[in-house]
Amino acid sequence: MARKMLQWEVRKHMAGVNLAVDETQDISHLYCEAVTNGGADHKKRLNIRRTPDVYLLRCNHCGAFGSLHLSVKARVQARQNATATGTRTAKNVKLPHDTTYEFSEFSPSARVWCLRYGLFESEIKQHRFGYSPKLRRVVLPVYRDGKLCSYQLRSLSDEDTPKYLGAALKDEKWQWLKGSGTSVLVLTEDVQSAIRCHRHTDALALLSTGISDSVLVKIVEAEYDRYIVFLDSDNASVKKQERELVNRISSLVGAEKVVYIRATDPKRMSDKELKEIIL
Repeated sequence: MARKMLQWEVRKHMAGVNLAVDETQDISHLYCEAVTNGGADHKKRLNIRRTPDVYLLRCNHCGAFGSLHLSVKARVQARQNATATGTRTAKNVKLPHDTTYEFSEFSPSARVWCLRYGLFESEIKQHRFGYSPKLRRVVLPVYRDGKLCSYQLRSLSDEDTPKYLGAALKDEKWQWLKGSGTSVLVLTEDVQSAIRCHRHTDALALLSTGISDSVLVKIVEAEYDRYIVFLDSDNASVKKQERELVNRISSLVGAEKVVYIRATDPKRMSDKELKEIIL
């Protein structure tokens, strides 16, 4: 039967170890029972894995295991860091169990939030916006080929932080709206802006201010005549990331095909203004 490590033993092995959530590290097991006389295993077969709440230890040689719980302060900080960008990476993505898609069942504040940027109720239904009464957040799912790839849970007040929670399969945090009949792709920061732009062109919601290599390859291979970077230029950091995005796309398709729009958040513009600026 595998041996459970004593706490003093766990703490001795943890000295100098500082991992981010979901990171792992392999170290030497100092008291490995599979080694003659219980000596040290120098092949680094003691695996340490960090979760938001605890470090988990297991020797892949003798099977000994142990754990070290983080302090309350460290656990809170880990969870804040995990949601700082709104979405965590997960192997399986499941929506909140109480998600409803009936717009009439959304709370008044949720209905107001969904309609505040000029979306039609038909568009809200088409893109399967939902609402979680328990969490009091709007559910913004992303499906590809019928499979749920990611979702965001949006707070109903900008003062309720973090504004976005959620989960995504690896490299699946984006939403591509095609079929506009044009050869123009607008890259936006959020799904509402993408839906508004999709009334006129194809649109890609990055669901962040950056783009992964895999998504960049996909949009370049689509061979659009024009790529428009149109994010929410609300601070210096976003503007810097916008310029980096423009440079990355330009290096692959040519600067003459890339347009960088420095304007207000696209979802805050009228349809007439959007059409004039992106077509």
